[in-house]
Amino acid sequence: MFQSCVPDKTNQGHFAKRYPEIPNSKWVVIENGYDEDNFLDAETGLELLPLGNQDQLTLIHSGTLYPEERDPRAFFQALSNLKVAGEISAEKLQIVLRATGSDALYQPKLIALNLQDIVRLEPVIAYRDALREMLRADGLLLFQEAYAIIRCQQKSMSIFVLPDRFLH
Repeated sequence: MFQSCVPDKTNQGHFAKRYPEIPNSKWVVIENGYDEDNFLDAETGLELLPLGNQDQLTLIHSGTLYPEERDPRAFFQALSNLKVAGEISAEKLQIVLRATGSDALYQPKLIALNLQDIVRLEPVIAYRDALREMLRADGLLLFQEAYAIIRCQQKSMSIFVLPDRFLH
């Protein structure tokens, strides 16, 4: 007796067509953090009030930031450079890093770079609440191994922040 595991319903349909000899009862979806129904539920009764103050851009990353695979420290340095240059301020920008799993590592860096007024390290909250928070944000941050992506929902733009080792 075996099961065929796929990451979402779309892939389940794709693989079921590709392997018609496997009965539908053998396909199992093991989701990796995304189910459209969760978002529909989170939107129920959601007031789309901005998270930040008026005229303040609020960006959120919700989830683990591994120090080696999703290291935000180059992003912190870029923010610090922009702050020193007078390009950003806490009145105009608020960044929430929710449930990083490495707050003890990142907090001293934020203090050293004088960013604690712009970047907030926040604790774990319930999944539905985290989705609701992300839906209310102006943009979401995605950190990958080599870079950070800022995806602004209200403006069609993405900004990439690369670590120094990629710029030399």
